[in-house]
Amino acid sequence: MYMTTHEQLVNHAILVGPKFNTNNGIVFDLLQSLTLNGPAWSWISAYQRSHDGRAAWKALVTYYEGDAMQI
Repeated sequence: MYMTTHEQLVNHAILVGPKFNTNNGIVFDLLQSLTLNGPAWSWISAYQRSHDGRAAWKALVTYYEGDAMQI
């Protein structure tokens, strides 16, 4: 059904509920510790109050893999 294991894992990722909320905060904490006071911090600092790790990660991906970086 899935071409790769990665594709299967992405399609089965939990995006709601208590496990997601816990892991979402952990992801934000990890991103914060890796980017604080660096150039990438400006892209995730907007999510500091909500501790939204998924949104912070998506913001980083959008910037670093977006059109501006590909040109």
